[in-house]
Amino acid sequence: MTEKQEDLVAQYLSASDVLIVDEGMSARVGLKKALVDMGAALEKIHLASTLEEAEETIRQKRPRVVFCDFEIRGKSGLALLQKQRSERASESRECLFVIVASNTSQSAVAQAAEEDIDAYLLKPYTLAGLNQSVRRAVTLKVKPPEYLQLIESGKRQLDAGDIPHALEDFHRAMTMDAKPALACFYEGLAHFRASLLDGSEFSYKKGLTFNTIHYKCLVGLFDLLMSTKKFPDAYEVVKRISKFFPANPERLSAVLWLAVQTGHYAEVEKFYQDFVAMDRRNEELIRCICAALLVCAKHFFLQGDPAHGASMAQKAALAAAGRAYFLRKGVEVLLEGGCLREAKEVLKRFTQTDGAHFAVASFLVAAKEEPWTAVVERGTKLLDQGVRDQEVRQVLIPLLREHGMERRAEDLEAEARGGADGRKAA
Repeated sequence: MTEKQEDLVAQYLSASDVLIVDEGMSARVGLKKALVDMGAALEKIHLASTLEEAEETIRQKRPRVVFCDFEIRGKSGLALLQKQRSERASESRECLFVIVASNTSQSAVAQAAEEDIDAYLLKPYTLAGLNQSVRRAVTLKVKPPEYLQLIESGKRQLDAGDIPHALEDFHRAMTMDAKPALACFYEGLAHFRASLLDGSEFSYKKGLTFNTIHYKCLVGLFDLLMSTKKFPDAYEVVKRISKFFPANPERLSAVLWLAVQTGHYAEVEKFYQDFVAMDRRNEELIRCICAALLVCAKHFFLQGDPAHGASMAQKAALAAAGRAYFLRKGVEVLLEGGCLREAKEVLKRFTQTDGAHFAVASFLVAAKEEPWTAVVERGTKLLDQGVRDQEVRQVLIPLLREHGMERRAEDLEAEARGGADGRKAA
């Protein structure tokens, strides 16, 4: 490193709050000492051993430089940095995000997360290796090469709606780098915004020839395939994204929908494990995972695989986390598959036992084991209480006919035909 480069790095680090995220104390302290030697201010260096601590420090200190281990206590450091890049889009352009990888697979993923990640270190790294990586990353940030300058210019043109000039910049950029996957992505994005979908697909795929797991090219291609309803192709792309990059609620919801849409029922179980491992789950994702698991449960019951069907329905009940509608649906699916014992277990997961969903689920379980007179009494009581549910009628009508109560059965049928299905939400 030349003296001029050393000064550039020292100036950048000394003016920056720095966050080091690593669960190992020796790793944190060692990196801290090395950065101080390179010019970072001791009082501006912050340490975190968990992602929760890191997020709190980011919220309070807004560090310009972040070194984060690829995986922290089983959670994704890459996801933390991608989230910061997304939520602090304007501010984070000046930030330096560095991933510390433990193996070459992790470093390949970090390299593929271009723009989200500025650099990576591969453990065990030497002081010379650290100096070289930080110097290169700081130089690219402070004095970007013409390749990156052209991409930034094209991005500004694209944001302004000037697609022709944006494309000119991206085309020029492609001639200035041996592996211009990032330029290919932005060219594909420009084509997409101009509704030139074939050109967009070509550009994304061209970018993937330079880096087969380039994150932005994969996401761009996935969005394009979804917009053109090429669901089988979209599913294959999003599976590749999910294999290498941390899940987020929106993407996992899309994966689940596509898995069911394309008939890949057995693969939903793997995505359920991704769901379980996630720290944050929004309501849309919870609905998606429950619905997907229940559809899969029905599929396996129809295929003559009751053990697999019951397992999927039970996972749906776990994922529902007390949500009465999906618990009730789980009971229905299990009973359809002949799994009375498992349905009874799901009943225990209701946290609210005075709502209509619990009442109907309890009735359906009772209908499988109680005398017909008790079932009719239960069902009639529910209807009288205003829980005018189609599932209740479907149990009662044949039961009433079987025991010579034709008039009551006809009354219920007439009520159903009249659209009186007033199922109440719990």
